[in-house]
Amino acid sequence: MKIVANDLYVDVDVDLVREIMAIIDWFSPSVHKSLIQKLIRTRCEGVEYGDVVYPVVEVIMASMVQLMLNPGVFVPNIRRFVTGIESLTKRLAVTIFEDSYIANTELLMELMAAGLLAQTDRESDHINKCI
Repeated sequence: MKIVANDLYVDVDVDLVREIMAIIDWFSPSVHKSLIQKLIRTRCEGVEYGDVVYPVVEVIMASMVQLMLNPGVFVPNIRRFVTGIESLTKRLAVTIFEDSYIANTELLMELMAAGLLAQTDRESDHINKCI
């Protein structure tokens, strides 16, 4: 599968993403958010597990999918339930803003808007298109 973003193409091995998902399926939403941000921040090329080094793109994709599919958790500090999709959209926007660069800042606004929309409408097509 090829992912297109800002005229850049990234090949993603879907089978490898599934393999990684099986390894990290026990991670909590907070661990997924942290992993995604740390991998983007450090700009590493791979993640080692056992004797295998997995490409970072597939690890990020696997963690994003796991987080997206997570039904969510209750967050005591804000006294409400936060879905995985809301967590992912907001964390991606913050991570890109803090630790990366994107020329089209409208995409950051779309991610934040998708996070707000996820609070009230988990089935929105806009959220899926944004991600």
